[in-house]
Amino acid sequence: MHIAGSGANVGAINLLSVEFRKQDVGTQFAAIETLCSTGAVKAVLAGMMHIALTSRPLTDAERAAGLREIEYARTPFAVVVRADSRIESITGAQLATYFSGAADAGADAGAGASGSAAC
Repeated sequence: MHIAGSGANVGAINLLSVEFRKQDVGTQFAAIETLCSTGAVKAVLAGMMHIALTSRPLTDAERAAGLREIEYARTPFAVVVRADSRIESITGAQLATYFSGAADAGADAGAGASGSAAC
């Protein structure tokens, strides 16, 4: 079984695969590829991976392409900014714009920061 996904998922899936192999010794797992969520989804669509581990819901286009999502866990994350950043709080919607590349987190942070977190 070939699995790819965002790095946040890899630790948990490695632990789950060890436990699964104890019960189903015939299943072989390849090394889990660390890709961003979008890259993992594209790899499944291309037939290169069996499972994509994402840190986001599927898009309408990904669902229309025949993919479906199954939530298996939720992971807490911390958003960390520099002490001289202008960002004092952030919403989920704002984070989504940064990670999608629709907004520049560096420009919003100020203090000379630049770049984006788009995958």
